Amino acid sequence: MEDLKFLDFSKEMLENVNSQNGFIEIESYREKSRKGETISYWKSIAAIQEWREYSAHLMTQKYSRDVAYSNHTVKIYEVQREYNLKRTYVKDKNS
Repeated sequence: MEDLKFLDFSKEMLENVNSQNGFIEIESYREKSRKGETISYWKSIAAIQEWREYSAHLMTQKYSRDVAYSNHTVKIYEVQREYNLKRTYVKDKNS
């Protein structure tokens, strides 16, 4: 069953994070089992800290810990490099 209050919190956080200083983008993935992962990208550790201390985000975190999630992990990584390989397909002249 969907937690409608948490869905409202999530929608509000997505709206707020887009105007947050240092925010780059967010990706979210969910399995049918509802297990998922959300990854946010930031320009600096200072920007992450500022978001972490944002009052509406603190309320959402508390609700997440107390009600919405039975297991919640936060990991902070630093991306050193990113590679993007895009393959271009050429139609075989014999096809």
